[in-house]
Amino acid sequence: MKKLLIIGLLLLAIAPVAGQTQNVDSLVNVLETQKLTADEQLLIYTNLCTYYEFNDVEKYLFYVEKGLNLANKEKNKFRMAVFNNFYGRYYSGQKDWDIAFKHFSTSLNLAIDIKNKEWEGHVLGNIATMYSNKGDFKAGIEYYQKSISCLESIGQGDATVMGLANIGGRYRLLGEYDLAKQYLTKAEIILENTIWLNSI
Repeated sequence: MKKLLIIGLLLLAIAPVAGQTQNVDSLVNVLETQKLTADEQLLIYTNLCTYYEFNDVEKYLFYVEKGLNLANKEKNKFRMAVFNNFYGRYYSGQKDWDIAFKHFSTSLNLAIDIKNKEWEGHVLGNIATMYSNKGDFKAGIEYYQKSISCLESIGQGDATVMGLANIGGRYRLLGEYDLAKQYLTKAEIILENTIWLNSI
């Protein structure tokens, strides 16, 4: 119990300020010196990947590989989905679209298999972003709409603001300004309502 508390505190310490390298080093230290369960290791690998994604590509890929190997070994489908998504994001950033889509598809199928609608919506959003970055705005819009529909089905309408804004932006690039305004306005309304509710 004490060990879990320490890990939990370390993970919380990373969340507010991603640049706090000392906290990341502490997590790595726990990973290397403590006897952890597979689930505890996978949680730390996930958080290290989240931190290193935009800070250190080599360490990012190192922990993605470690995490995916362990998730496969443990047959932990949720974490398999998480680490395949990490790979998808990396290869999408490298413009290696085929490999990115392969990893995203694996992540999506796993999410569907375990009936995790939140993760399904998250991965659909990443696929949408990949297509948009590729220049296929229509496919991007289609996947953003799927992501929004998925998240709204579980009552996470406020999580769709970015997707709505992205659809609006893509319609603007396609010259369909009325549709762009429609989606951007909807995103603005949700955002304003969320800010108002949080201020109560």
